[in-house]
Amino acid sequence: STHNALNDELNREIKDWQKHNYQKTLVGQLKITKEYEEEFKKAQKPWSKKYFLVEKTKKEYHGACKSYQSAKIHLQNSQADPQVSGEQRKKLEDKMDKYKKEVEVAKNKYKQALDDLNSYNSRYIEDMNNVYKKCDQFEKERLEFFIQQLLKLHTHLNIFDKMNIEQIYAEFMGTIKQTSPDRDLHTWSKECGAGMAMSWPVFEEYSDQVKQIAKNRKKSDKDSTEGITMTSIRPIDDAETKSLSSELSNYR
Repeated sequence: STHNALNDELNREIKDWQKHNYQKTLVGQLKITKEYEEEFKKAQKPWSKKYFLVEKTKKEYHGACKSYQSAKIHLQNSQADPQVSGEQRKKLEDKMDKYKKEVEVAKNKYKQALDDLNSYNSRYIEDMNNVYKKCDQFEKERLEFFIQQLLKLHTHLNIFDKMNIEQIYAEFMGTIKQTSPDRDLHTWSKECGAGMAMSWPVFEEYSDQVKQIAKNRKKSDKDSTEGITMTSIRPIDDAETKSLSSELSNYR
């Protein structure tokens, strides 16, 4: 019967596949998920260290520029103040020269760190893509398996000859056959994965019009260098906007 075919064949095959591919750790986490997360972290770690060094040297460079600009203004003001002695003015000049040298040193360190980071970008992409391809292959096999199960389900439920519902099953079959794991994976990769557009850090010159630098940073320079994540922004359509507005109205 149809019931026996679905229970004995499809149900059994799906459970066997799940048992083989979705094994769990002692704490209940999927082993495949943990494995891929660790591989991504390992691929990210060298680049992450270089990235946080860039952020650190940029902060130091901008801080040195701020100190130099402040010392320069104090010296200019002292030149117009007759109450400032020559000795005091000399100290201000020495202080400004000191900050000027610090600016050059910090600038060189910042540029060197940025060059080091950018020289590693291609290796970073390669390592991340290698792990991503493994995830792609697993997802492709999963999609292909379920397409096979849906085709079997279609076969067992195909009673259109008796009930004259040929069109329904034809559309069902067409939808299954039009499913393309490669196309789905390509779209996902382009929007959320390895195919996303990259935005690498570039050298940022100090601007004395910027009143605050690195305000409200949530993490210090000693934070873990792990956790760089590729993200994407998906615009919502009108239907989702109306639904969200309706939900917000219920809380008012």
